Amino acid sequence: MSNLSRAYQRAITPPSNHIVKSLSEGLALHQQGLIAEALEVYESILQTDPRHYDALQLSGTGLLQLGQAAAACDRLGAAIEVNNQDPGTWSNWLAALNEAGHYAEAIATGQRAYEQFPGVASLVFNLGNAYREMDRWAEAAAAYQAAREATPNMAAAWGNEADARLELGEREQAQACAEQALALQPDLHSARVTLGLIYDHSRRADLAIAEYERVLEDVPTYVKAHVNLANSLRDFGEIDRSEDYATIACGLSQDTPEAWIARGHALLGQGYADDAAMSFEIATELNPHEPIYLSNYLMARQYAPDTSAEALKLLAQGMDGLYGSLYKPPTPGPVRRIGFVSGDLGWHPVGRFLLPVLKALAGRTEVFLYPTNERDEPHGQALRELAVASRGLHRLPTADAVRMIQADDIDLLVDLSGHTADHRLDIFARRAAPMQATYLGYSGTTGIANMDAILSDELQVPAEEITNFSERPWYIPGGSFTWPDLEIPAEAKLSQPHDGVVFASFNNAAKLSEPCLFQWARLVSSIPGASLLLKNPGFRSERARAHVLEILVMGGMDPRLVRFETLLPTREHFLLYQEVDIALDPWPYGGATTTVETLACGVPVLTLAGSRYTQRMSASILSTVGLTEGITYTLDEWLERGRAWAEDAAWRQNLRQTLPDQTESALRQQAMRIANTLLQGPPLG
Repeated sequence: MSNLSRAYQRAITPPSNHIVKSLSEGLALHQQGLIAEALEVYESILQTDPRHYDALQLSGTGLLQLGQAAAACDRLGAAIEVNNQDPGTWSNWLAALNEAGHYAEAIATGQRAYEQFPGVASLVFNLGNAYREMDRWAEAAAAYQAAREATPNMAAAWGNEADARLELGEREQAQACAEQALALQPDLHSARVTLGLIYDHSRRADLAIAEYERVLEDVPTYVKAHVNLANSLRDFGEIDRSEDYATIACGLSQDTPEAWIARGHALLGQGYADDAAMSFEIATELNPHEPIYLSNYLMARQYAPDTSAEALKLLAQGMDGLYGSLYKPPTPGPVRRIGFVSGDLGWHPVGRFLLPVLKALAGRTEVFLYPTNERDEPHGQALRELAVASRGLHRLPTADAVRMIQADDIDLLVDLSGHTADHRLDIFARRAAPMQATYLGYSGTTGIANMDAILSDELQVPAEEITNFSERPWYIPGGSFTWPDLEIPAEAKLSQPHDGVVFASFNNAAKLSEPCLFQWARLVSSIPGASLLLKNPGFRSERARAHVLEILVMGGMDPRLVRFETLLPTREHFLLYQEVDIALDPWPYGGATTTVETLACGVPVLTLAGSRYTQRMSASILSTVGLTEGITYTLDEWLERGRAWAEDAAWRQNLRQTLPDQTESALRQQAMRIANTLLQGPPLG
């Protein structure tokens, strides 16, 4: 029986008098939905009897319904002081405390009430909501489980338990709970959104999309469904639709940062780096306390040609303030144990570049891996076999993660993510190890004061740019990159006959900045018969292709000489290099893995090295491989070199025969140099 029903029974049972009559009037108004009018009646009763229980609890309930959570907390708390034997009032008080953001008080109150009324589903459900808001997911899951065990047909409890189980990584249990919630209440849209998220985590974007679309058929204004659908569509390769749904979400709720984040990612996939950065910036303004939003903004700014290294450093240094960390000086010492922290310890360029380094470290030091997500890939197993232990950091609170790493007695902790997805810079900000460094995964400074060094080389971090890093430079002799164990078909290293000189870039669309595309058009259009081949999954986006073509035409390019390719199977991807004569490295964010695979297919890469780290990665690789003629430092030199290469077919043909082995051999040798550098420890003097 609800509190309204109980109060109504009490109101009509005693003999009629003024207070009872007023309470009956208030209840009638309340039940008709005339809450403000009912509150006036309850207030008149309380003026006569300030401790009138029903007036206190009903006015508290009404205030909660009107969104006046703080006032509702006071009224319901006062009602409990008068009568603490009504579990419904306790439950409403918990709901009010949660709504007011008093989660710690709600937990303390809820625990006390649940001891008194252990079988009341609504009470333990609201206690679960308080745990949820405090990210105490295990306790939230247990509370929701208790609620649906007390009342098995309570769909909301099943749905919220699904959320909690998903946060705990218990995907199968989460799915079972979500499906039961929907069996009980098919229109429980929050549970259907959770089911979509479960499919997303299982890499079944197609099923996730279907769930979100079903929700939006019923509730077109459901913001979270729009946001999640935008993210799933992006993962599914439908970038234009992704941007559409994210934009709708932003329009429906301009103060929802997740909507702007989804839009930013979609725009980045279409190649609109400046617009993406603006969306991420809005998200950071809406929630300036969320580090991942700042990281997204930083990443987008990396693609913008007008962003200086100084500006990037200033932005990155804001992370320490978000983490509330204090500087603790490093403690130099022998490197007996190395820990690597990353969300990319699998079939990702980071994992592939790392594998030969771990092989070179084998038997010389103890390696610990700290993956930051749940992905479990076959290539990840190869990395784990070279480690003493692999301990997941996914969803692990900062303090617990720091304690775990310190218990492992790690001497050198290496970040392999920077500001990319699934990073755990919070751990480094709290000084989890005596020596800490960042390497490979991010092209710039982390901004973390307790990050002692950036492992790189003198081409990527030249002496004149050191001031733009919060870390000390830690140089690897010969270059930063290794051989990523590419399985390239032999035929891919052979040039196939084709008309004219084919320039190409297989880099992602976000890296193709407008100034870069304009100059590419100038170069290619100045060579008779030359054409441009652009390949990236992002070019499934019609808007991305239109944007790129618009800039190329402005630079003088005939659009008929531009060819787009999108996602291809691995073998077909490499065979496409048969048609390429010269690869163009984009700026200001150049290639790394793409540069290595291009050289390994015998195709020369032409880069314009700039002042920023992102614009010097290909220069580092070219230097390691010994193709330094591919490195230019001025636009005039770049144009001249591109035209000269286009005219020298014999030189290019010779490279097809020598460059693949030259690339693999040089990069394989770097693994031992990188391992030796790690064992020496960072320069902390």
